[in-house]
Amino acid sequence: MQPITPSDDAERQLLMRYLDRKQTDLANIEQAIAAGDYDEARRIGHNLAGSGAAYGFVRVTVLGRQIEAAARQRASADLLDTVAQLRQFLDGVVISEPG
Repeated sequence: MQPITPSDDAERQLLMRYLDRKQTDLANIEQAIAAGDYDEARRIGHNLAGSGAAYGFVRVTVLGRQIEAAARQRASADLLDTVAQLRQFLDGVVISEPG
């Protein structure tokens, strides 16, 4: 579990919206992989890599880069494995009440 304690309600809402969008990204990556759309999977991975650290989620950035690289190589098994790692990470993030 990854507990995050935001400094105020605004930050909490921002983080929660970000995490909601990442869940949508996960679904979109899985759909892209199933459709063989590696360009879309690469694009989403690129966006994950760019946004993760900005929101304090370095792991999202690392996994986004791995998704981007696997999509570029059309390595669906690696993509699926990395997406599963990302899902596990995101599912473990808990945003607590501001401290």
